[in-house]
Amino acid sequence: MTTQYQAGKPHQGVYHAYIRVSTDKQDIARQQDMIRKHLNGGKHEVKYYIDEGYSGDLPPDQREGLKQCLRDAETNRRKGGKGNIIISDFSRFSRRKWHSYKFFEEKLKKNKCKLIICERPDWSQLEDRKSTRL
Repeated sequence: MTTQYQAGKPHQGVYHAYIRVSTDKQDIARQQDMIRKHLNGGKHEVKYYIDEGYSGDLPPDQREGLKQCLRDAETNRRKGGKGNIIISDFSRFSRRKWHSYKFFEEKLKKNKCKLIICERPDWSQLEDRKSTRL
C-alpha cells in the first residue's frame, strides 16, 4: 500500500526534517518554510536536522545531520511511528542519482522509513557520474 502525502493537507505524526546548506547564500529558513507549508498544520511534530557547509556532491552517509535524522526516524518507526523523513527539495538531499539510489536501497528501504519531498525534483539537474571527491 502506498501512502500519498499531499501538500496543503494537515498532517499528523512526527516528521524528521533534513536541511542542507552548502553556501551562505542558501537559506535554512526558506527550507523550513517550505516544509511547514507542505505539512500545513495538523497535529504533528517536526524535528530538524541541519548540515551546514556540506556539498550535495558528498555521499549522504558522510553527513552527520542526515545520519542522525535517519537514526531518529528509524527509532520512531520501531516505536509505532511512520519514520517520515521530509526534505524541501531533492537537491538538498543529493546532486548525484547514484548516491540517492544507493541511500534509498541501503538505508530507507532497509529501515522502512518514508521520504517526503516537498517540491517535485528536476531529475535533469542531477548527475549520473560515479566520481567522488576526496
